[in-house]
Amino acid sequence: ENNCRETTVSEPCRYYEVLEFLGRGTFGQVVKCWKRGTSEVVAVKILKNHPSYTHGSHSPVSVA
Repeated sequence: ENNCRETTVSEPCRYYEVLEFLGRGTFGQVVKCWKRGTSEVVAVKILKNHPSYTHGSHSPVSVA
């Protein structure tokens, strides 16, 4: 099951606490985070701030 959700967060530290670095790729990096105020653990893709990267970076990732 794919529970991917796309969102833009202007103040990521306010909403997420990074637990672990998961990987790095062409478009940026992926980190495992705790969503503040919930018990939810999520993977967050942090994109490089470059217009040509944002179009090709929308592929989902799985976290086991």
